[in-house]
Amino acid sequence: MKMQRVTIPSVLEQKLCGTPITYEPWSAETVRQDLPDVKVKLDGRILDCRTCGRLNEFATVFVHGYAMQWQFSWHAIAHSLNSGRPLTA
Repeated sequence: MKMQRVTIPSVLEQKLCGTPITYEPWSAETVRQDLPDVKVKLDGRILDCRTCGRLNEFATVFVHGYAMQWQFSWHAIAHSLNSGRPLTA
């Protein structure tokens, strides 16, 4: 069975549905390769954001359609995806 990267909420959904769970945690390298969407907490609001900057030392996380962006390390994004907690801006 092929393992796939999933976030914590989708693992819980699979558990509730009774389907088999295969979980491979995110690493800095896989985040850099896949550029997943992440959540960022800003002033108490949780925003859906996109990741870019695969060739850069730090990832750029931005809100699509707004002039807001932040720089995070690839490890911080991987930790956020693995823990299910949003990044803090």
